[in-house]
Amino acid sequence: MAPGRLAAGLRARAPRWGFVLDHDGTLAPFRRDPSRAVPSVRARRAVARLLSAGHPVCIVSGRPLAFLRGAWPLAGLDLAGSHGAERAWEPPRGVSAAAACRRAARRLERAVRRALRRAPGGLFVESKPFGVAVHVRPLPPALRAGWLAAAERALRAGLPRGFRLLRGDCVVEARLRGADKGRVARRLRRGPARWRGLPLCAAGDDRTDEDLFAALGPRDVGVLVARRVRPSAARFRVAGVGELLTLLEAFGGGGKER
Repeated sequence: MAPGRLAAGLRARAPRWGFVLDHDGTLAPFRRDPSRAVPSVRARRAVARLLSAGHPVCIVSGRPLAFLRGAWPLAGLDLAGSHGAERAWEPPRGVSAAAACRRAARRLERAVRRALRRAPGGLFVESKPFGVAVHVRPLPPALRAGWLAAAERALRAGLPRGFRLLRGDCVVEARLRGADKGRVARRLRRGPARWRGLPLCAAGDDRTDEDLFAALGPRDVGVLVARRVRPSAARFRVAGVGELLTLLEAFGGGGKER
């Protein structure tokens, strides 16, 4: 559905929505170097205008919370990093347990780096507070599948108790069990007062976002960001970051800016 038409239909259903949005591939385009996948001026303005118009916004990502804070320096914005294991609006709990998980993640990271030391240049091992991710997108397409499988074997060989593996688009990741984006949506409903009672509009592009879509209720809407149709729990689809920003701009007011 065209983004403008979708926005008009949703605004007719409710004057205010809560937006739960993925970062990579949703608000910011993928980059060969993941550290450079930051939002454009247009994306920041679109989110800022949503907030100004009274729509709460949470950006939830597999990225560490520290990365999201640097990428999205907007007052009033809720952030959830590490697939929801880090939530900016809640104080950290279980300090000793969290420290143990961080140590386990660092041991796994060292083991994975040793196992993949002969990988071609470009393969990227990302350190996360509660996990480890291996990105193969920077590799030539012909090499990606083989090195993704090698990365999965290396992660599985040293996987700590309480962690699980998840494959995404050109990435495989070890992360804490119980940390998923669907739980973020459920916690938002019970958390800050500004979220209570609002229908949610959730948008994402990857397999990790299916947990988010599956957690939505009958009043909520999931939007898959993908150029091609594929199986998803999301009810609607837009064909890329640009179309999603057009949708957000229609809610926040103002025209398309780059």
